[in-house]
Amino acid sequence: MAYPTPSPDVLAAASDLSTPFPVIPAAEHRTQVREALAKAGIESGVVYLRGDVTAERHHTDVEVMFRQESNFLYVTGCEEPGYHYLLDVASGESFLFAPVVELDEAVWIGMPPSLEDQTETYGLPVLGVAPQLANGDGQSKPPMFQYSVTGNSWSAAKEPSDQAVANGHATSEMGEAGLVQFSAFGADPNAKSGVTANSKFMGTFTDEARHIYQTVLNTQIAVIEQLRPGVQWEDMHRVAERVIAQGLIDAGILVGDIEDVLAAHAQAVFLPHGLGHLLGLDVHDVGGYPKGTERIPEPSIRYLRMRRALEPGMVVTVEPGIYFTALVIENAKNDETVAPFIDFDVVERYMPVGGVRIEDNILITEDGYLNLTDVPKTVEEIEAIMADAA
Repeated sequence: MAYPTPSPDVLAAASDLSTPFPVIPAAEHRTQVREALAKAGIESGVVYLRGDVTAERHHTDVEVMFRQESNFLYVTGCEEPGYHYLLDVASGESFLFAPVVELDEAVWIGMPPSLEDQTETYGLPVLGVAPQLANGDGQSKPPMFQYSVTGNSWSAAKEPSDQAVANGHATSEMGEAGLVQFSAFGADPNAKSGVTANSKFMGTFTDEARHIYQTVLNTQIAVIEQLRPGVQWEDMHRVAERVIAQGLIDAGILVGDIEDVLAAHAQAVFLPHGLGHLLGLDVHDVGGYPKGTERIPEPSIRYLRMRRALEPGMVVTVEPGIYFTALVIENAKNDETVAPFIDFDVVERYMPVGGVRIEDNILITEDGYLNLTDVPKTVEEIEAIMADAA
């Protein structure tokens, strides 16, 4: 068997260690595939390849490190999960189909680049995923040698990612206001912890960033001070919702009586997740929902990872947050339930903040709690540290 010779660009880069290694020459690989098919006498039909999808460790929601399926990577150069590839053998045309990102997912990972930008990146048309490439349970299936092009498109948006579930890794994101969110997760393979904090990259808080940060810190303090055995975790989420709602009202972001705001769940536009979760052998440990316990079908609290009374020996995270996610806010403008309680002109002023989450790990003791997280987190402490580092 004759193996293809690397292109001159690849050979030149390999001999020059100062030159970054080029991306996978997928266009050359696609040409080689078509040539191989022609030599085999295959002149029509469709080649379909399914890219790999993300997987989770058994009985957890902790993602296994993603690695693209090799054949798919060879012809596309795409290292992201959930894509599909089609080659029309007769015409030689290739198409890459991108996964659809739903609103709930976009809150965490942000919106992907536009299809136009992805087309430029991968060097072949990137289209919205064709409906027949997935069946009812979300599993991909071959298109039976027929395919269609949908009109789906993504709008390019710069979104702050606020969570990274990884072992022994740390991630950070910076909004335009210079507020950096740092998320770190324990490296011990058999004991997990998660700590999220925010620091001022520019040295001092803007007025908007200061108000949002202080509101989140006030929320966390209000919750932690009430932790003890017997306390219902969902009640603590309600405490967090109320403090955040009041802080957003004080900022002019939310308008109206606080009881009306909470009844409409307007605060959930800016607090899209639950208060926290159990910690143990996994970052999101088991046991949050005892048998027969159902989730509360309301915005924000439906994502709460635990509904039960606190007990001595439990370790929980307390991680309230406020986020300004463009896609979620745009969706709220068309929601007649929450839109009357939001001043979108004021929201626009706060968009550069991006988002704030403060997370502490708390041990529930026989008569109260012990905070296991000892880091500077007041506005004054953070600004003093940044001043010393200047």
